[in-house]
Amino acid sequence: MTCRFEIHDGDALLRSVVTLPPLRQRGMASAIVAMLEAEAALHRCRAIYLLTTSETDFFARCGYAACERKSVPEAVRASRQFTLLCPADATVMAKPLSPL
Repeated sequence: MTCRFEIHDGDALLRSVVTLPPLRQRGMASAIVAMLEAEAALHRCRAIYLLTTSETDFFARCGYAACERKSVPEAVRASRQFTLLCPADATVMAKPLSPL
């Protein structure tokens, strides 16, 4: 398993959530996402954003909604994930966070 996120000017960018095939369908990815959201909330992030090419249904079940790139804060859009690493046709999703 691997996971990580970045903070950009008060918003978080979910970078990677990967579970190995034998560990899938056991709720681990959902637990990882929930843990990252809690950590981002502890850092007082307003929202968490992500890009995905294949897991829109999974992230929708986690409470994320598709959004337009132009609605993503500039600091997040300037990240390497948005500018270099993910294709332009990747789905952008967001979820507001409540501070813990």
